[in-house]
Amino acid sequence: MADSNTQVNPALMAFLDAEEPAEQLEVLHKVHEQLDDRSLTSIEMSLGMEPQKDSADARIARIRNTLSTRLKYEKKRY
Repeated sequence: MADSNTQVNPALMAFLDAEEPAEQLEVLHKVHEQLDDRSLTSIEMSLGMEPQKDSADARIARIRNTLSTRLKYEKKRY
């Protein structure tokens, strides 16, 4: 059985399971208060961002901005 130090934050898993920027933004809106420093670092890295040492609010705002930009400029490829 895994101890609490190795369990993955369910809010992080919900974000990582979302595939499209629109879904990721929706999940981020729902779970942002449940994200700790480690989870934010994982999200930043999953998006190819440089992990920051700012406040959680500043980091979440930067993640939202990145996702909004992707939503605006990246088109689905079929």
